Amino acid sequence: MASMNYRLTIMLRATGIRRGILLAILLFYSPILLAHTTVLVKNQLFCDEEKQLCIQGWIAYENHFNTIRVDARLAERSVPGTISLRFSGTTRAGKAVSARLEFRIDGRYHEIIQASIVPDAPLRTRWAMTAFYFKADKS
Repeated sequence: MASMNYRLTIMLRATGIRRGILLAILLFYSPILLAHTTVLVKNQLFCDEEKQLCIQGWIAYENHFNTIRVDARLAERSVPGTISLRFSGTTRAGKAVSARLEFRIDGRYHEIIQASIVPDAPLRTRWAMTAFYFKADKS
């Protein structure tokens, strides 16, 4: 009978350890699980309105951090200049908001572009990219 109680104690402890490990994993990953990312442009080639410059990559809105992020590359060699992306959004209350993200490029072939903005809008705003402009530096 003593050996039966010993096995039962080990089984209960093992179950408690598993629960503890599961709880630790959930607590560690909870910010990641709560973070919701909305992809605005999904690994696509998109160009400015005058077709001077094209980039390929992702544009996403991260609800948890209230950040619009661009991860892309220049599709072809270009000249140095400034890229301007415009976004429009709708808050949960139905209010229209907008944001603009500007960043410089060197114009190198396959230049990596990583830029982000924290728009002046409430969390969980629904965003869409509405315009892409490129202005080349004057030589």
